[in-house]
Amino acid sequence: MSGNRLALAGCKEATEGPWTLAKGNERELKISGLKDGEHIELQVLHEDSTISFWHVKPGVFPFPQILIKKYRVVKHVSNGFTGSPTHVEIILESR
Repeated sequence: MSGNRLALAGCKEATEGPWTLAKGNERELKISGLKDGEHIELQVLHEDSTISFWHVKPGVFPFPQILIKKYRVVKHVSNGFTGSPTHVEIILESR
Protein backbone atom coordinates (compact mmCIF):
# COMPACT_ATOMS: atom_id res chain seq x y z
CA MET A 1 0.00 0.00 0.00
CA SER A 2 1.38 3.43 -0.89
CA GLY A 3 1.06 6.41 1.40
CA ASN A 4 3.18 8.57 3.59
CA ARG A 5 4.56 8.86 7.08
CA LEU A 6 4.15 12.18 8.90
CA ALA A 7 7.47 13.23 10.44
CA LEU A 8 6.52 16.76 11.64
CA ALA A 9 3.01 18.25 11.85
CA GLY A 10 2.58 22.00 12.24
CA CYS A 11 5.87 22.32 14.11
CA LYS A 12 6.80 25.98 14.80
CA GLU A 13 9.79 25.58 17.13
CA ALA A 14 13.17 23.96 16.65
CA THR A 15 12.56 20.24 17.15
CA GLU A 16 14.34 16.90 16.93
CA GLY A 17 11.94 14.20 15.81
CA PRO A 18 12.23 10.62 17.03
CA TRP A 19 14.47 8.10 15.28
CA THR A 20 12.41 5.88 12.96
CA LEU A 21 13.49 2.48 11.69
CA ALA A 22 13.83 2.55 7.90
CA LYS A 23 11.60 0.13 6.01
CA GLY A 24 13.38 0.51 2.67
CA ASN A 25 10.35 1.95 0.88
CA GLU A 26 11.00 5.62 1.72
CA ARG A 27 11.20 7.53 -1.58
CA GLU A 28 10.70 11.27 -1.05
CA LEU A 29 10.74 13.96 1.60
CA LYS A 30 7.91 16.50 1.26
CA ILE A 31 8.37 19.78 3.14
CA SER A 32 5.70 22.49 3.37
CA GLY A 33 5.42 25.72 5.35
CA LEU A 34 9.17 26.35 5.65
CA LYS A 35 10.06 30.08 5.74
CA ASP A 36 13.21 32.24 5.78
CA GLY A 37 15.40 31.52 8.80
CA GLU A 38 14.27 27.89 9.04
CA HIS A 39 15.69 24.70 7.63
CA ILE A 40 15.05 20.98 7.81
CA GLU A 41 17.77 18.45 8.47
CA LEU A 42 17.20 14.81 7.57
CA GLN A 43 19.59 12.71 9.66
CA VAL A 44 20.15 9.13 8.51
CA LEU A 45 22.12 6.38 10.20
CA HIS A 46 24.20 4.65 7.52
CA GLU A 47 26.44 1.86 8.78
CA ASP A 48 28.00 3.47 11.89
CA SER A 49 27.77 7.10 10.77
CA THR A 50 25.08 9.75 10.89
CA ILE A 51 24.75 11.66 7.61
CA SER A 52 22.81 14.94 7.38
CA PHE A 53 20.87 16.23 4.37
CA TRP A 54 19.86 19.91 4.59
CA HIS A 55 16.79 21.58 3.05
CA VAL A 56 16.23 25.34 3.19
CA LYS A 57 13.06 25.62 1.09
CA PRO A 58 9.75 23.79 0.81
CA GLY A 59 9.31 21.15 -1.88
CA VAL A 60 9.60 17.46 -2.63
CA PHE A 61 13.09 15.96 -2.48
CA PRO A 62 14.41 12.45 -3.19
CA PHE A 63 15.00 10.35 -0.08
CA PRO A 64 18.66 9.24 0.11
CA GLN A 65 19.03 5.94 -1.74
CA ILE A 66 21.69 4.42 0.49
CA LEU A 67 21.34 1.62 3.02
CA ILE A 68 19.71 3.39 5.97
CA LYS A 69 19.13 1.78 9.38
CA LYS A 70 17.04 4.61 10.78
CA TYR A 71 16.35 8.31 10.26
CA ARG A 72 14.87 11.39 11.89
CA VAL A 73 13.80 14.89 10.90
CA VAL A 74 15.15 17.95 12.72
CA LYS A 75 13.78 21.47 12.32
CA HIS A 76 16.15 24.38 12.95
CA VAL A 77 15.06 28.00 13.47
CA SER A 78 17.74 30.71 13.29
CA ASN A 79 18.10 33.27 16.08
CA GLY A 80 15.90 36.31 15.54
CA PHE A 81 13.32 34.41 13.46
CA THR A 82 9.86 33.27 14.49
CA GLY A 83 9.11 29.73 13.38
CA SER A 84 6.20 28.98 11.07
CA PRO A 85 4.04 25.83 11.09
CA THR A 86 6.04 23.28 9.11
CA HIS A 87 4.91 19.87 7.89
CA VAL A 88 7.31 17.12 6.78
CA GLU A 89 6.10 13.89 5.24
CA ILE A 90 8.03 10.82 4.15
CA ILE A 91 6.51 9.61 0.88
CA LEU A 92 6.48 5.81 0.68
CA GLU A 93 6.57 3.53 -2.35
CA SER A 94 4.01 0.74 -2.52
CA ARG A 95 5.39 -2.75 -2.09
